Amino acid sequence: MKNLSQLVKEGKFDHIGLSECSANTIRRAFKVHPIATVEIEYSLWAIEAKSNGVLDTTKELGIAIIAYSPLGRGILTGTWKTAEDVPPLLRERFPRFAPENFEHNIQFLHFVEGIAKKKGCTPAQVAIKWVEMAGDHVIPIPGARTLSRVEENMNAAKVEFTKEELDQLNDLAEKTDVKGERYGGEQTKLLWG
Repeated sequence: MKNLSQLVKEGKFDHIGLSECSANTIRRAFKVHPIATVEIEYSLWAIEAKSNGVLDTTKELGIAIIAYSPLGRGILTGTWKTAEDVPPLLRERFPRFAPENFEHNIQFLHFVEGIAKKKGCTPAQVAIKWVEMAGDHVIPIPGARTLSRVEENMNAAKVEFTKEELDQLNDLAEKTDVKGERYGGEQTKLLWG
């Protein structure tokens, strides 16, 4: 952080961001230099940042959260209905998509599809809106390969939840076990450092 702070002073770049770090690391880094953003995976099936203090710490310190994979790496879009639909690379690299875990984890999609149908929107829009509602400092950044997906994702801003719907989604995220780690092997050790 001292080196990065010096580079900011030299005009090499303007801001410092962190990625997949702990609340303690954020606090320690912030003492050295203001942090602009913290990038984390955050979605209905990746809510560790809520329980490990990262969401609260960033809010307290005025740091924006850049929430990547708000669509659960695609599972919450409704595109994949079976493990065979998932691209092989995802099945190989991310344990949550392994065939032995997929059938259990697809329940997240089924639940979100039910709410989306009632609201007249897509499952992706429900998932993105839920992430957005984690706090005014949380910015979901869904990926998109086509203009139509970008437009669909942008329309998540128009979705509004009743208190009951929001409570149901929160319960889903907090009480439903996800089978498989977010990352496999050595990568898991790098999270929340």
